Amino acid sequence: MPVEVEGRPGIVIRAIGRMVQVDFNRFLAGQTVTYDYEIKEKIDDVEGKVKGLLGLYIGKDLPVQLNDSTVTVEIEPELTYNQRWLMSKDKLPVK
Repeated sequence: MPVEVEGRPGIVIRAIGRMVQVDFNRFLAGQTVTYDYEIKEKIDDVEGKVKGLLGLYIGKDLPVQLNDSTVTVEIEPELTYNQRWLMSKDKLPVK
């Protein structure tokens, strides 16, 4: 049975009385996975790359401005409390 414990998805693998054992491994852990994919677009411009990374890391389309070699990203105030943003902002190749 699928469950969520403290925000983590898992599967109940055993129930004994009032105790359960939950497996938090990914559904396909230990399996060989084969994907078919199609490249639909190649992004060469810096603004497009930054927007793509923001979409990948935090799932949002934020306004991006490019001035010479500086990229400015306008973030919403509530994003400063978003865990995905806090963990991902250091992965962006910006200085």
